[in-house]
Amino acid sequence: MELNGYFLMFFLSWVMLRVGLVSLITKMTYGVLGERQQIYKIPIPAEQEDREKWWYVPFVVDGVGFALLAYWGVLRFVGWEDLPTLSLTVASFAALMLTHMLITEPLYYGYHLLLHRIPSLRKHHIKHHKAIVPSPPSGFTFTLVERVSYLVLFSLTVLIVGWLDLLTPLGFFVYFLMFDFLNAIGHCNVEFFPKWYVRSPLKWVMYSPSFHSLHHSRWEGNYALFMPIYDWLFGTVEPESDALFILAQSGHGPKNLNRLHTQQHESVGMEQGMRA
Repeated sequence: MELNGYFLMFFLSWVMLRVGLVSLITKMTYGVLGERQQIYKIPIPAEQEDREKWWYVPFVVDGVGFALLAYWGVLRFVGWEDLPTLSLTVASFAALMLTHMLITEPLYYGYHLLLHRIPSLRKHHIKHHKAIVPSPPSGFTFTLVERVSYLVLFSLTVLIVGWLDLLTPLGFFVYFLMFDFLNAIGHCNVEFFPKWYVRSPLKWVMYSPSFHSLHHSRWEGNYALFMPIYDWLFGTVEPESDALFILAQSGHGPKNLNRLHTQQHESVGMEQGMRA
């Protein structure tokens, strides 16, 4: 297949896969998962729904960007015909995960802090934070400037792995689909993680929906992309993170954003019950 054919195939399949995945998570959030374990039992404002209804359109911009990345960032060095299309080797997957954890995660953490503290950047980030009670589309609602900056930052993982000659086309797809999946569930406003999560080391390497929801409702704290360990290392974990998880997981999520402080004492008794 000629280069133009690869480019078009990559672009179309990428956009459709991403839109389909996020649409499925959105449907599950409002349907299958139900209302019991909603983190904040607060209706999403009509203004937010209207602002986010075209959430999938920017995926076209991403599709073009990722297609260009696939060619100029990776294929010009390796060559598509030299890559095993339908395989994801252990070495490739390990390289993707390690590069993401050790490079992309800390870089994003630092950039996210700047988005909150530098006025010229904060004015772009505010659009995303208008979703005080997030939904899956909130994770993809940004200004064009912020979206392009994320495209550059989040491309580092596949660029580095590609330059190391460890990337496969399937690895490329798997990495970014995992990225979209984690992004969508982090904004789903439903705490479906199991009870034991909050008492396990997993909570430092994988964020829960309530962890990121607290970032949206508090504006400060819990800045990590997907790995809370960086918040822990730099002292920016919101103190109420565990309390909100326990409340939401047990079906007692706050009905008023201002009541979380007064409900913290309830989570102590609930946590004891969860351990029983």
